Amino acid sequence: MRLLPSPVTPPRSRALKAKVKRYMAPTIVVVLWVMGCTKPVLPPPQPSPSATVVTAATHEKTADQHHTTSTHATQPPSSPLSAATSPTAARGKPTPMNSTASPLVIDVFHDTVCPWCRIGCTNLDVALRRWKGRPVRVRYRPYLLDPTAASAGKDLRKHLGAKFSPQRVDDMFRRVTAIGARAGLHFAFDKITQMPDSALSHALIGAASDVQRRQVLKGIHDTYFEARGDIGDIETLVKIGVTAGLNAATTRALLTDANTGKHVRALAKAGPQAGVRGVPHFVIGGASPHAERLGGAQAPDLLLAAIERVAAATP
Repeated sequence: MRLLPSPVTPPRSRALKAKVKRYMAPTIVVVLWVMGCTKPVLPPPQPSPSATVVTAATHEKTADQHHTTSTHATQPPSSPLSAATSPTAARGKPTPMNSTASPLVIDVFHDTVCPWCRIGCTNLDVALRRWKGRPVRVRYRPYLLDPTAASAGKDLRKHLGAKFSPQRVDDMFRRVTAIGARAGLHFAFDKITQMPDSALSHALIGAASDVQRRQVLKGIHDTYFEARGDIGDIETLVKIGVTAGLNAATTRALLTDANTGKHVRALAKAGPQAGVRGVPHFVIGGASPHAERLGGAQAPDLLLAAIERVAAATP
């Protein structure tokens, strides 16, 4: 199988570093809630040389919209995971769909237990359905909110309750539920009791083909957030994979391989190395010097506008 793509290349521009600090500082000092935990603050994000950094600035921008975690390591020399990329037909300034132009790359750093990531990925789907320009290649990059999570997971409310008051937890759940409903998504927080280890769910996404990948991601989200399924359980993940068209025996062999979780954890360190501190985090344009970074569950219109700008500026 193919390897997951190498991490986004950090920039070297001093001016940009200062700009990034300005934009990202607020998300460092606030208490960030996640279906997991907060982690030590990392060095400021370092986008591509002339990248624009954008954080959610709509009514959806709040402290609980961003989720944080740890540090980096290089990609292992070999991996059982295929590249978590998905070519998607797209809109905008206008290169015809049958053009020979190279695909526009969008890196999506996410965790499968992050409700804002579910909303953000759904909003990206909406934006891409409106886009009519060159092809787009979406690369789903693992980002573990709790890299030390045990395979059995944790009691969700007990874990969050240790960080916030029960009232604060309820308020956060209500906010995500309300914003998710606007995107056509349902969150059954009243029935979700566990925060599972998400590493193997990322492995399943990486093992899927380009055609299967988005369906696999949707199946993982629906299983966890609506059907209160355990997405840390191998048989649950095999069922999701088979529904999307993956081979049951091959999928089970991958997920039971002791090295699979280690590979995902190694790959998940790429985001923090590139300066990603919270998810969802979109890098529109990949390593392009014209790339734009958007943090949080951005609205479809904002994602589409960024895609149009980067596509227009990128040959």
